[in-house]
Amino acid sequence: MNPPAPGSFSMALSAWRRGILVGAQRGMAQPALVCVPAALIVLMLLCYAPLLSHAAGPIGGGAILRNFAVAEIAVFSLLQLDTALAVDLRRGAFERAMLAPAPLLPSLAAPIFGVALLRAAVLAPLSTATAFALVPDASFGILGSAVAALSLAAGLFLGSLVSTGIALTTILWGNERPTRFLVWKATFLFGGLLLPLRGYPDLLEAASWWTPFPAVFSAAAECAVWGLTARAAWALAHQTAWTLAALAACGWLVGHVEARVRAGRIR
Repeated sequence: MNPPAPGSFSMALSAWRRGILVGAQRGMAQPALVCVPAALIVLMLLCYAPLLSHAAGPIGGGAILRNFAVAEIAVFSLLQLDTALAVDLRRGAFERAMLAPAPLLPSLAAPIFGVALLRAAVLAPLSTATAFALVPDASFGILGSAVAALSLAAGLFLGSLVSTGIALTTILWGNERPTRFLVWKATFLFGGLLLPLRGYPDLLEAASWWTPFPAVFSAAAECAVWGLTARAAWALAHQTAWTLAALAACGWLVGHVEARVRAGRIR
């Protein structure tokens, strides 16, 4: 592998910025990319609010509903983006990206991140307002919500990298569905989507924090729901570590796929 060229870091940042704008513009040009997740998240809250608001226990029904509302923002912001990229890859998107002067990873992942950010900008106020309307004690603190917004953006960035990795398996193995199936099953178990991780049995909660899924779906909820506690600080540190690991892993995976394509071992 050749060493990074001078200015490659600034080139990568520029590629990320350009790709995010492309993704956001794509979302605005196709309203269904935002409207469908918006309708689904309201429907999910309406369906689960009666159950979650009465599941008080040691955590409290309002807190559980707030956690669910924040986690679902990440879920629906990333919904089907790995599938869309996999379809593009089958149509030669990887080969076209290889011909462009921009680095490959941001060329593939940044548009996903752009769509996810656009969705989150719509879903976050919609989800929190719906949660408050359904359960009035499901309010959010201002400072915690501000930090949660940054954490949500970081979680979506990590989720975009995971989605890119899933989509790339369609080039390696011809089908990304088995990988997606395993990842999403693990997401529901370890991500804290329905029940906050602090409501898990101790052993399962500890195991969950060894996976990247809380970094995508639970870190923002820790800040928004329970405030800026030591536990929230741990969630943010966990998120940072997994994001750096995912960047390295996706960078390696993209390079591996590129080398195999260039060698004619794929397609």
